[in-house]
Amino acid sequence: MPFEAPASPHVPPTFNIEHDREAELTRRAAAGDRRALDEVMRRVLPRIRAVAERMTRDAAEADDATQVAALELLQHLATFSGQGSLLGWARVLAWRRISRHLAHVRRCGTRERELPDDATDANDAGDALLRRLELERLLRDMPVAQRHALVLHHGLGWSLDEVAHATGTVANTVKSRMRLALAELRARPG
Repeated sequence: MPFEAPASPHVPPTFNIEHDREAELTRRAAAGDRRALDEVMRRVLPRIRAVAERMTRDAAEADDATQVAALELLQHLATFSGQGSLLGWARVLAWRRISRHLAHVRRCGTRERELPDDATDANDAGDALLRRLELERLLRDMPVAQRHALVLHHGLGWSLDEVAHATGTVANTVKSRMRLALAELRARPG
């Protein structure tokens, strides 16, 4: 007797409930609920990092790729519909974004920059750490769209068109955001 498939596929109720929970969680995170956002990131960052490590095979490059993919995920949280799993969606989104990131790195040459020999001096290292902490504080305080534009363009060296594509805007909007962010940074004392 041949095997007969059921007339209609049966999806276990827990499958739909979990997807509904994930969709609700991402909806709340996209709306600005900090706890929901923390929970989404707690769930997906290990998966994004694993994808980055497999694709780059370099810890430092995986760190950069993970950050880039996490930014993309944050920008697209509202597009998660709950039709599949949150982890699966995050993995696919991370793979696509990291692929674009690696292609950009290959086009632009090596990602590492050589430090001058005198940069290894302890005083210089301490000063560099203080400057970095201050920069992180300044970036954290600025609007998210401006921060993304600055970090992607000046920090990672992306072209205006690449930043515009990643952020879902146009190059002129990216330029405007960077101009506003730089003006705000210049206006701050210190």
